[in-house]
Amino acid sequence: MENKWIGSIGQRLNGLELKVVFIKQFESEWGVSTLHKFVDEEGNSFSWFSSSKTLEMGSSYRLNGTVKKHEEYKERKTTQLTRCMKIEEVMGNE
Repeated sequence: MENKWIGSIGQRLNGLELKVVFIKQFESEWGVSTLHKFVDEEGNSFSWFSSSKTLEMGSSYRLNGTVKKHEEYKERKTTQLTRCMKIEEVMGNE
């Protein structure tokens, strides 16, 4: 399945339903930052760095976020989000 970038840079995306597929924490002189990687139902990839919240691996969430940039890593397109808010766990979607 071919994935694609979602939205345009600076665009606010509301009501995204994403499943957490990867979590890694990084420590720096400014504190701990957590990288979350997600996929949506169509197989599109998303990432989000948070210094204030850590989500649960394997869980699905509904959230709002702003497109920070589009990246490609190992031939996989990823939409990086920033300013994610209204994060609600979606029950029964595992």
